[in-house]
Formats: sequence, structure tokens, C-alpha cells
Amino acid sequence: MKKYIFVLTLLFTLSGCSRYLDVNQLGLVEIMVFTKEEDFKEIVSLTYPTKSEEKNIVLSSTGTSLGDTHLKLQNQIEAKLYFDQNQILLLNQKIIEENIDDLISFLFSNFKHPTWLIFLCDDCENILKQEKNHVFYENFVKKEHLRSGAMGITSFPDFASYYLEDTLTAYLPYIQKNKKKVELTSLMAFTPQKKWVEFSMEEAKIFDLLKQKIDTLEEKITVEKENLSLSLHHLSTNFQIKDEDIFIQISGTYQNNDITKKKENQIEKALENTLSKQIKQFLKKEQEEKVDLLNLTHLYYLKEKNLETAKEKASQANFKIQFHFKKEEQ
Repeated sequence: MKKYIFVLTLLFTLSGCSRYLDVNQLGLVEIMVFTKEEDFKEIVSLTYPTKSEEKNIVLSSTGTSLGDTHLKLQNQIEAKLYFDQNQILLLNQKIIEENIDDLISFLFSNFKHPTWLIFLCDDCENILKQEKNHVFYENFVKKEHLRSGAMGITSFPDFASYYLEDTLTAYLPYIQKNKKKVELTSLMAFTPQKKWVEFSMEEAKIFDLLKQKIDTLEEKITVEKENLSLSLHHLSTNFQIKDEDIFIQISGTYQNNDITKKKENQIEKALENTLSKQIKQFLKKEQEEKVDLLNLTHLYYLKEKNLETAKEKASQANFKIQFHFKKEEQ
């Protein structure tokens, strides 16, 4: 009996060893990039252990398909590329616009849990290669995710699910390298019609406010030719449909230690005018570009129970904006 136990133990040990890869045989991928111009391009930033030290390298390959490109990349290095620690995925607009189905299928079929943070970028390869230390770039993306992660979808599964739902618009943070500095510059919306629409950071802020993704905001207003900065807190937004109108109700508190009692009414009026102007500009752009970032189609669908009617009413909605702000007690 002991002999059989010994043989079984030996077999399990050997079979485990045959599948085991030492960490020194792995290239640990930390940033992954897919782009398309004429051909597909894959770029990875990875930590690669050598005999004396760990070093970071950037590999890139091109190919006629995602699978072809991926295989060519793996063949550039003796170590096996290991993607389970990858946290960041960068894409350019063209690969989403022209090959979104292939991209989603390829990533879900080749990687166990593609839950990476996802950003659009312009000139992705140079942005990645110009930063000597990949940790800088990784930290930048994570910081932007925390600082303004409410702005847009920032995980691959969310992006895929939004794209697969044909009534929703997917939206992604867009990063560029401007004046030798990497910056989050805008919000890019990708419509079910495979059309890109760019929203500025100011417009993206309004989007976050309307979608209740933020509850604090810094806003600048002018009262009697005096410029004031207000801190807005406890923000709440509510949508209601009444007949052909959509009522947008926004409430919150504001803080500024220099405000006198006499100026409170003027300040609240100026604040409402400033926000109202920004919101109307955002809503106008949505309707002109036929983008439904706010998912008003769904709001109408709950009432109409007919998708085509809901789409039509959402595209022609009249908006009435109501505010209720009060000064925070000291």
C-alpha cells in the first residue's frame, strides 16, 4: 500500500512540475497597447528578469490580424509573456472603429479576466516609449482613474457591455502627450453607429454631474465684476419626464468663507446661470451629434415601452433645468 501511495505522490509531483513555470522564465506584462493604422500593432511594457537584475522593456509587433500580431510579439522574447498582472489597456480610435468585434472576441478568448483600466490615446506607442520608466506611466493612468475615473468607462468589461448594447453610447477617457507632458484631455464617445464624438474636460465635468458620478465640484462665477471660486458639495441630480419635457433637478450646497449674507442671492443666481449655460451647451451638443451619453432613450423606454418611440423622443426632448442651492452653515 505504501508503495502505491509513493508512486501516486511521485506522479502528482511530476505532473505539477511539467506545467510549472519559474517566475524567472516569465515576462510580466504591465501595460498593453493595441492600435491599428494599415496593420495591427501590439505593444507591451513588461518587467523582464535577467541574471543580475529586473529590467523594463517595451516590445512591439505588427501583423495582419490580432492573433498574428500577438504571436509575433511572443516570438521576440525567450521568456513566456504573462498577462495576469496586466492592469492597463490602451487603444487608438481606429481599432475600435473598424475592428471592435474582433478586438472584444480576441481579448475575451485569449485572457482569463480582462478587467484592465482602458483609455484611448493618440500616438500610443510614442507616449509609452518616451517615458523611460513604465512605472511613471502606470501611476499616471491609475492616478487619472482615481482623480477623474467617474469620467467615462474605465474597465474593459464595461466598455464591451456598453458596445454590445445597441442603444447605449460607450465613452472613454482620452489621453495625449502635449508639450512633453502626458495629459487627460477629453472624453471620447463611441456611438452605436460607430462614430466618434469628442467632449472637452469641461463638458465631461457636466456629464459627471448629470450622471451623479460626482457629489463635489469646484466652480468659478462672476458677481458684480468680481470673480469667485465656489466649492459645491452634496450634489444630487434627478431626471423626470412630464409630457414632452424632461425636468433636470440639481441640488447641493456651496461654500466660500468670503461670502456675505447680502451677496448670497446674487451668488446663487450667478451659480445657477453658469451651470445652466454649461448644461444647455452639453445637451445641445448631444442632440446635434446624436449621442445619448445620458441614456435618455432608456428613460423614455420605461415610459413608452417602445424602443423606436423612445429613441425619437430622446432625440427631440425639451429640457427644463431647476436648481436648489444653499450656503453651507459654518
